Amino acid sequence: MKNILLKNIKITLAFLLFLSILGGKYPISNIQAQTVPQEQKLGWSEWQQWDTFPHQQIQLGISNSDYGAMMDLESRCFGQVTSNNDAKKSEHYWYRISEQEKTSEYLKIEVACWQGNNFKATAIINGLTINNHNTLGFGGPSSVENELRDDR
Repeated sequence: MKNILLKNIKITLAFLLFLSILGGKYPISNIQAQTVPQEQKLGWSEWQQWDTFPHQQIQLGISNSDYGAMMDLESRCFGQVTSNNDAKKSEHYWYRISEQEKTSEYLKIEVACWQGNNFKATAIINGLTINNHNTLGFGGPSSVENELRDDR
């Protein structure tokens, strides 16, 4: 019985030693830095925070499938779809706009949920420049497809 107890103590101490070494290399912290996503994709603008989205110039969700994609994104990001998430979106949502060759009122926009220093999920939706006046420097025909990617 004593041998089993000593063996268990040795295993526990070895495990604690392992955790202390690992903890020094990968510190555990409740604070997570919100850094700008660095992923660049050819043909897309840089990632920008959601609260800077030009809502006065671009209408989002021009189809039911776009609305559905945004609801799926919200559900994957926050666990549910509710107006209580609106304040959280400015902190966790990022976007980028497709850079298209020909000027057009239609845009493709990727919206992403940024949590824990990575994208939890993204959705590609369609946008329409308001008053058919594209002053954003983006343009070109976009497909009516929308995509949802879950990176969990």
